[in-house]
Amino acid sequence: MWRRVGAQVTVVEFLDRILPGMDAEVARQSQRLLEKQGVAFKLGSKVTGVNSAGPMLKASVEPAKGGAAESIDADVVLSRSAGCRSPTGSVSTRPA
Repeated sequence: MWRRVGAQVTVVEFLDRILPGMDAEVARQSQRLLEKQGVAFKLGSKVTGVNSAGPMLKASVEPAKGGAAESIDADVVLSRSAGCRSPTGSVSTRPA
């Protein structure tokens, strides 16, 4: 969606493919479609930190199996980590 409104989008994925819970062919086709729309992928990589000093954010990205880190400049970093709980402490999840 962000790419469609002109933003440059880079997806950093720890695994060697996107959508690991889906059929491999569906994941491949989805990635191909997103790449045609201009979304870049860094598979087999992990974000090791985000530096917010300065006008731009700098995400430090390195290969999941080790190696030299690279930096990606960004206005916004959206993060989704598997195995982490959302900080919803005071948010009621009961129906109204």
